[in-house]
Parts: sequence; C-alpha cells; structure tokens
Amino acid sequence: MVFQQTNSYDCGILAVLNGIGIMIESVPPDDVDTTLVRIILRHLLEAQPPDLSEHLATYRSRAERDGSSLEPDDAATPTSTRYHKYISGQFETRLQRERSTADTAKWLQDALHNLHQLRTEKTKLADMMQARATLINMFGPEDNVVQGLDNRIATSQTLLDSLDDGSVNFPYQTARIESCMRALGDIRLQATRNSKRQERMGIDAEREGRSLLESLEQEQAAATKAAQDREERIRQTKDRLGQKK
Repeated sequence: MVFQQTNSYDCGILAVLNGIGIMIESVPPDDVDTTLVRIILRHLLEAQPPDLSEHLATYRSRAERDGSSLEPDDAATPTSTRYHKYISGQFETRLQRERSTADTAKWLQDALHNLHQLRTEKTKLADMMQARATLINMFGPEDNVVQGLDNRIATSQTLLDSLDDGSVNFPYQTARIESCMRALGDIRLQATRNSKRQERMGIDAEREGRSLLESLEQEQAAATKAAQDREERIRQTKDRLGQKK
C-alpha cells in the first residue's frame, strides 16, 4: 500500500499508519484518506495544533460542494448519454472517497482508543503500585486491602500485556486524543451520510441515463421507420407512374 503511492508525502503518512497498525495489531484500510490522517497526527503532535473545527466544517460541506455544476468541457450537453455516463462516474468517485474517509476515521478511532486505553492503564498501574508500597508500610503485605489491590494490579497487568508488547511513549496530551476521537466520530458519521447520499444520487443518475438512452433509441427507431416509410411511398409512387406510362 505504501509503495504504490505516487505522492512521496502520502508514502510517509501511510508508513506511519502501518507502524501504528503493527503496534496495535490492526491492519489499516486498503484505501486511506491520507488528508484525514495528516490532520489527526498534526493535532496530536504539533506544539500549535490545527483547529479541528475548521476541518470538520470542510468535511461537512463536502457533499454540498460536490453538487456544483460541471465545467462545459468535462462532458457533453445534459441530453447526451456521454454526459450521464460522466455524471455516474463522478458519483462513483465521490462515493469511494466518502467510504475511504469513513473507513479511515473508524480505524483511527479504534487505534486511538487502544493507545489511550494503554496509556490510562499504565498510569493506573503506576498509581496502584505506589499506593501498594504505602499500604504495605502501613498494614503489612498480608492485609486484606493490600491483597485486594494486588488483585487489581494483576488484572491491570493482564490488560496491559494484551494491549502492548513493549514500552510505548506517548508524546500527546490526553485532551488532544479525546478531541481527536470526538472529531473522528463526527467525520465518520458525516462521511457515512455523504456516501449514502452519493449512492442514491448515483443510482438516480444511472436511472436517468438509462431512460435517456431508451428515449434516444426510440427516437432513432422512429426516425429509421419514418425514413423507410418515406422510401416505400416514393417507390410505390414510381411504380404507379410507371404503370400509367
């Protein structure tokens, strides 16, 4: 997936995504919205992160922008089959793009949830270990409170073992990852709605194109029959004139 990209910047984005996938043992989508990945990574890692609300507005308005008129050179007139074939292709392209965004948003949500859970559990485990040392000094290792805490520590360690094979550093802030997860949920919902809208519009365009083709075929058939009838009348007229002579 990485080396199939013609854009070197996208190659870097996908390489990072694959690295995260290896860390959480989850394969990224086949078709990745690299712009969305770049936005999320920047929000997580940059000292001055971009405003996610601006990007959310961009994704929300994408469906409306897609409804803009086509350039005259892009297709023939609306009464031609070429025009409707072009329109259907545009809807299919937009549909695939929305699905790519929805799939990428879902994967990123799951990945961030996994990493966030890992960080939370590591923090909880560190706090419990510190509390355990304090309780042992106060009550001894055989105290029921200490033993109960040991059980919680064992449960937390088991969860950490299932989430992480090694040490992971987290340079981002908890508030940022939570805002990213909320934004991804919004983007995923909007992209899903957009894809359903594009799918309906594509079906309507295809239906209209078929109807137009049928009308053109009927008109052509009628014109052909009219020409044949005219030729037949001319032939009959010539035959009658020949008989009179």
